[in-house]
Amino acid sequence: MFEIINAFLYCGLFYYLFLKGANRLVLFVISIWAVSAVLGIFYTKMDIYKYRSNDLEELQLLPFFYLFVCFVLCVRPLIKLSNLNIPIKCNTRLLDYCGILFTILSVPFFIECVYQLVDFAISGRFLLLGANYDDLANGDADALITFSSFGRKASAILSWSKVVTPILFFINLQRTNSNKYVTIGLFLAAVSPALSNITIGSKTQLVVFLIYFISLYLFFSKSLGEGIKSKVKKLITGIGAVSLAMVISLSIGRYVLGGHYSNNDTSDFLYKYSSESMYNFNQNAYHEENTLLGSYTAFPLLKNIGVLDTNIENARDYNGPRIHCNPVIFYGLIGDLVIDFGLVGAFLILLLLSLPLSRIRFDSDVSLSKMILYCLY
Repeated sequence: MFEIINAFLYCGLFYYLFLKGANRLVLFVISIWAVSAVLGIFYTKMDIYKYRSNDLEELQLLPFFYLFVCFVLCVRPLIKLSNLNIPIKCNTRLLDYCGILFTILSVPFFIECVYQLVDFAISGRFLLLGANYDDLANGDADALITFSSFGRKASAILSWSKVVTPILFFINLQRTNSNKYVTIGLFLAAVSPALSNITIGSKTQLVVFLIYFISLYLFFSKSLGEGIKSKVKKLITGIGAVSLAMVISLSIGRYVLGGHYSNNDTSDFLYKYSSESMYNFNQNAYHEENTLLGSYTAFPLLKNIGVLDTNIENARDYNGPRIHCNPVIFYGLIGDLVIDFGLVGAFLILLLLSLPLSRIRFDSDVSLSKMILYCLY
């Protein structure tokens, strides 16, 4: 019953904002959570959920309400957006120089990534990437795909720039005199971190890129010409199809070939990956009594400034003994913040992030810095 109420909350929010004429960007974001909540109804009927629930708290309604309120707080800045037909103010000379730099970095790296992934696919070893992921994360194996010295440096720079490069790509599409080769280079720079992540058997950056890219398209679409919009729609369709095939392949690799998952039904991951974070939060993170004060959500940052004296590879071993929650499973953004700062602390952090951004208006030309800040959020 609680899972049905949970689905009703997100579907009801989507329907209400749809009737109010909300922008397509916020409707897209809410639809992701609504689909997750609906699939959660089926997830609770599966053996994999019933088995894991034996060691967790009973499913309750209050955690779902808390999660929903925090989610509404998160999307409040998107709800406030009224005008999405926005030209972004940017120094065109700087944009051209950045585009050329990213093109020089991304083209060789993209070719290197694609060559190795195609080689794995043709040789029938692609599933091994997914199976290798858990061993690699635990330090028990080496990466199956390694890059050249240039590739490693390019991968690091493009990964650091992954919020900015898709924005620059769409700004270039807005321009009438943009260089098409630089535009292609910016797209390759935007997608390269996802490809790099796939080479270690992870799907995270691919899913993040796809959602981010679609969101930016919805943000920019009214300011793009019809011909450009048609091409971008085809590009998104192609990326989506390839992404779905890769996600399914990597997931099957982890379930079928990976020792940690070998006893599971290969169909479980469809519901598990789409729905489990809400239930992990409800039955686990919501009841966490200890707090990690940032080491769960910001481990690399705390490591780099010297607060933590252990490597990122040991994050699970470092955080695990300090909390009752399982440090391996997914809790979602809100769940991670709760584990770090408690129920009150997480709510206050989201409030402090959401309210200032809700005051930003996109009624005229928008600076690139403001756009980057908004997209980073």
